[in-house]
Amino acid sequence: MAVPALGMMLATLLFSGCYVSSDIYTQPAHNLRGKNMLVLPAGTPEGVPRELQEEMLAKVETALKGSPWLGNVITREDFPSHPGHTPKIGSDYNLYASTLALTDMPSPEEGYRLAKALDIQLLTSIQISYVACPTCEEGNQLWFTGAVFDGMEGDVVFRVYYQIPIDGPEEAREAAEEATEDYLDDLMAAFSPKWHRERFEALRAGEKKKG
Repeated sequence: MAVPALGMMLATLLFSGCYVSSDIYTQPAHNLRGKNMLVLPAGTPEGVPRELQEEMLAKVETALKGSPWLGNVITREDFPSHPGHTPKIGSDYNLYASTLALTDMPSPEEGYRLAKALDIQLLTSIQISYVACPTCEEGNQLWFTGAVFDGMEGDVVFRVYYQIPIDGPEEAREAAEEATEDYLDDLMAAFSPKWHRERFEALRAGEKKKG
């Protein structure tokens, strides 16, 4: 089976228990708030139905649109009618998204042109894969990655990986929903003011104790 770029990166993570995540922040949250964002289409999912990944990405779009910490959010539906859209920008959009899906890293040139044409500073997408490995110690797994990139600079602003052991593909939906919710929690916490993050972490810690 072909292993996606996400898989190669996840394979390097050390973990214990049934769940692993790794977060990367390269910019302070206060430098990100209020910035405009473009949501990119996800790549072809590995081992899970495309409609499941599309549904999870739609949840991400809805949450980002409603966030008080972001500026204008251009969804996949918004993009074709955006005033900055041209055939060339449409080509850059597709190339940026496909490069990200194949290599786990974006193309800075296309990102810069998208940022300039659409008046956005950030670009984001997710990727979901199911990896069947009954002989592995960890068993079968659902892999989820979500990332935000700086369009002008090409830097990784935020990236999170989740690796969730599951018995089989029939559990992919539940695991994908769990990962998407956690991704949105982590992402919103990264963009929110410090006082809001501290309150959020305290509330989440309290919920875990009750559980």
